[in-house]
Amino acid sequence: MISWSSLPSEIQTIFEKMFKAGFYPVLVGGIVRDYFLTKSWGNDFDVEIRSQTIKIEDWPKELDAFYLKLKEDYKVELFNYHIAKLKVGPFSVELASPRLEIFDINNFTHKNFTANFFPELEDKMAFKRRDFTINALGVALLNTKQVTFIDPYNGAADLKNRTLNVCSDDFFQDPVRFLRLIRFKVKLDFTIAPNLLKTLSKFNLKQLSTFYFLKEWRKAGNYNAFIEIFFQLKESLNIVIPEKISQLKIVETLKLDSLFFGKLTTNSQLYLLILIEKMSELSSNDFEFLSDFFEIKQKERVKYKELATDLKNRIYFQEVSKYQKTFPSFYANELNRAYLLLLEAKFAPV
Repeated sequence: MISWSSLPSEIQTIFEKMFKAGFYPVLVGGIVRDYFLTKSWGNDFDVEIRSQTIKIEDWPKELDAFYLKLKEDYKVELFNYHIAKLKVGPFSVELASPRLEIFDINNFTHKNFTANFFPELEDKMAFKRRDFTINALGVALLNTKQVTFIDPYNGAADLKNRTLNVCSDDFFQDPVRFLRLIRFKVKLDFTIAPNLLKTLSKFNLKQLSTFYFLKEWRKAGNYNAFIEIFFQLKESLNIVIPEKISQLKIVETLKLDSLFFGKLTTNSQLYLLILIEKMSELSSNDFEFLSDFFEIKQKERVKYKELATDLKNRIYFQEVSKYQKTFPSFYANELNRAYLLLLEAKFAPV
């Protein structure tokens, strides 16, 4: 079980500042899920910041004032919906107010809701906006000694059974959650609950954005599985998707080397990897489509094409780390860095 003493000291320091200012933290989302899966802390802490003493009419003002106070000790970025993000040593911390989301039922984009903010909400209401039950696990720390586990949607059982279930029908209002479903299935190797699988046709993906598609595809790590499952679900459920994403079917049969999974961190690196694997099968139109899809500048396209051909023909340096140290200016370039990452993946010990 999670306790105060198990928390990293950097996180304890932030939470102590909350206590002194009349707030208390609730750990929620992936940080709790992954702790129960691995018995260790990750680096990304999602925290719902609550208060038992601040009145609702004073809440936004008091919360924003606390965020500004944190700027005295940390680099803090402020976002819409009363969200603050700060870096603490190796850890990233996101603070957010409890909120109720009200959806525009005729709008199927990622930001299709308005929100009302509260110093406290009943746990089931507060966590209703979470996507999966396994991400609706929380740990409330009222002080250093009073720690409470929160599980309003039976997420612990789903975690044990390695099953993806949703918290509410609000899940279907956000098209990005369709992508997150695939990403978590791939990354965690979980099963989609049968009742959820039957209702996925509720999604409206007509306005699904390329930006979020690429973001979730990259995060999945296993590029083959993500794209394969995406198109399998799309076709079996007869879901309409934007034409631009539909054209990605040309890469559905990717058979990428597993050594690459998790190595690539930018869209341009993923684009290069696709070129390496598919160059001989791509028509000129396909190449231009992929270049447009990944927003590759016109003057860079020929360089990427040549680089992909070189790699395909096994023309590369085998001592990557030595090459990196010898030519640091070369490594500073994004295109060249992608090249070296690919080499490093190819030659990494298995």
